[in-house]
Amino acid sequence: MDISPDKANFSDLKLISRTLSEQMGMTEQEIVSRKEILKITPAHEKALNKCADYISLNTPFLVEAFYDEQTKIKDIELLIGDADTLVRLQGSMVNYIHSLFGGTYDMTYVSSRLRIGLVHKRIGVSPKLYLCGMQTLNEILVSAINDFYMSEEDKSDCGKAVEGLERLLSFDIGLVFDTYIRSLTAEIEVGKEVLENHAKGLEATIKERTRELAQLALHDPLTGLQNQRAFYDDLNKTLGLSKRYNHQVSLVYMDLDGFKKLNDKDGHLAGDKILKQLAEAINLNLRDTDSAARYGGDEFCIIMPNTDLIAATVFCERLNTDFAEIVGNKDLSISTGIAQSGPAVHIEAKDLVKLADKNMYKAKEATGYTIVVDRVEKENERPARELNEEEVARMENLNTIKLAEIQTK
Repeated sequence: MDISPDKANFSDLKLISRTLSEQMGMTEQEIVSRKEILKITPAHEKALNKCADYISLNTPFLVEAFYDEQTKIKDIELLIGDADTLVRLQGSMVNYIHSLFGGTYDMTYVSSRLRIGLVHKRIGVSPKLYLCGMQTLNEILVSAINDFYMSEEDKSDCGKAVEGLERLLSFDIGLVFDTYIRSLTAEIEVGKEVLENHAKGLEATIKERTRELAQLALHDPLTGLQNQRAFYDDLNKTLGLSKRYNHQVSLVYMDLDGFKKLNDKDGHLAGDKILKQLAEAINLNLRDTDSAARYGGDEFCIIMPNTDLIAATVFCERLNTDFAEIVGNKDLSISTGIAQSGPAVHIEAKDLVKLADKNMYKAKEATGYTIVVDRVEKENERPARELNEEEVARMENLNTIKLAEIQTK
């Protein structure tokens, strides 16, 4: 299984289920390879280990000298911050120096260096400060190695020990910088994910705002029905399709009787309530293929595709009944005009609206709930299907249909 560090997801396991070495893709083979690249040989390890006892005996003095130099740098002093932290760091440095001269640089050693690198990154030790510290440590330890071999009869391993220390510190710097790079890469990935999520959120917000603006642009805010602009767009499209497929379209034009008087007497809020109640009655009867619009003021239009005058009249009768029950006001009624385009003769949108509007004004001349359907071109009078007796009777009286006044509660 490839667990190289450039893979974003090493496996399906959570990070806390794997060691830092595993997350970094560090293997025994990788350790050997790095030693070979830096030319760290068994002779170097042996020469370093030869100094171990002397170094161990003098470690407290070496650590003290190291931090005396480090704390002269203001940035490092600020990072350390207090005496307790300094004591903890000194203890960690003692352990590190001992490991440098231990002679064994295996997975345990590497894991320790990786952890140190991760800690340094988390507490904000910059690469330049880390390199500065490693240089200071190298100078102090080289001096200690020279002191040790000065007292030895065989000084031949002194050069090997110094060379080995420098190469081992380079080995450690590489490990620590790997953790820096990995941490920075992880931060970039997290930042990228945050930005992507933010972008998705913005996209969704923009999409929703666009939908809301489109809704406002095409719908009446009070009733939720189409506005006049959307009505004409829909009517032109519906008439185009009816002409192409030779279907009829009925247009219903309605006006509220007694609305102005109620509005003047009870105020606009009462008037708005009535308008919404009419929209409610319309929606109760509207088919999926129909569309309704508030044409303006107290005038409403309904587009009924593939619907003849008889079916449109039946629809309006049901709507009138529902509105009367909902509003419960005998002083209010609806005057309705219906016009039809197709299937034989097709009328332009503006002409169809004028005809339905004309019929609506004829209905207003009567009292109560009235529906007026004018005869159109003779060809359009021919039904597209066989009529039953009730429908034949309706057809004979299409010029003016006067409904009985609907009793309200």
